[in-house]
Amino acid sequence: MEFFLAVWHSIFDFITGLFIFKPWEEDTAENKIKSLALLFFLTICGFIFYILVF
Repeated sequence: MEFFLAVWHSIFDFITGLFIFKPWEEDTAENKIKSLALLFFLTICGFIFYILVF
């Protein structure tokens, strides 16, 4: 898969993940950071998957 297409898919996955995890609805700052960190981790894993597989 092309690099820019993988970047595009990763950005889309990140935005979609924001609406799934909704870190702004967490009650403490620590939980907000954990939700965002998980989202970044999943986005990076998805990007690597797109690069390696497609």
